[in-house]
Amino acid sequence: GVYQDSLRATWPIKRTKNDIGRYYKAGWTPLAELKKTVMAPLGRVSKVLEYDITRRKSGILIDGNLGKEEWAGLDRSKSMVVEQYYTGDKKEGPKSYAWLQYDEKYLYVGVYNEPDPFTEAMPPQHKDFKNPFVEVDIESLMGSHSRGWWIDDMATGPIYIMTGDSEGRITVTNKFGMPHQQVKKLEGMIEYKATVLNRENIEWTCEMKIPLAEIGINPANADRLSFNIGTYKRSGFFAWVATGSSFWRLENPGFIRFAR
Repeated sequence: GVYQDSLRATWPIKRTKNDIGRYYKAGWTPLAELKKTVMAPLGRVSKVLEYDITRRKSGILIDGNLGKEEWAGLDRSKSMVVEQYYTGDKKEGPKSYAWLQYDEKYLYVGVYNEPDPFTEAMPPQHKDFKNPFVEVDIESLMGSHSRGWWIDDMATGPIYIMTGDSEGRITVTNKFGMPHQQVKKLEGMIEYKATVLNRENIEWTCEMKIPLAEIGINPANADRLSFNIGTYKRSGFFAWVATGSSFWRLENPGFIRFAR
């Protein structure tokens, strides 16, 4: 048990039973600490890009296969081109193309990932590379969905990070202390499928259907929101807009608007 000692700050102990185990620092709160650490501001390393998300005009079946009739004819001039190395440095790699659409309830994302074959210039272990993914990062608006895990003077609104891999698995990454039940509920509500076109060269496609109300977005009221898409490939990490750090650092990203 505890005992009196010259090294002890006080004796007798003045803390109550409920105080024991608490972290003591004047003015400390978990959200304030988050703002100073995980979300300490980053400088911009790339040009601002913007993308207008068109309203869905036809049905979209979430099966991992990109149909021309679903995704604007797969016209690459109408896509987000994912080609910037995440640090902002010059580095060539296979591109990914992302098409976004929406309706009143959902955000739809379709992505084509170009072949990424192994070359002798790569580390030998990359020959057996097996875990490519696409990450969708979107800023939301403050509301009941973000109460308790976001504060209104952060650099952006609440951030949602949704990652889908080539095997058809979807994950909501929880960087900000979102309640576990909320994370699992959102994961269960996102529809996601992937199709591997060439496993050796890691050419693949995926589709994602995100419930907008669940992440606090009403397209009728949302103006310009921070957004990014990142990909992890055999060749490295590439983003729509390089942040100099993680894809989800939305202080210096691109922006989306819901076309009306």
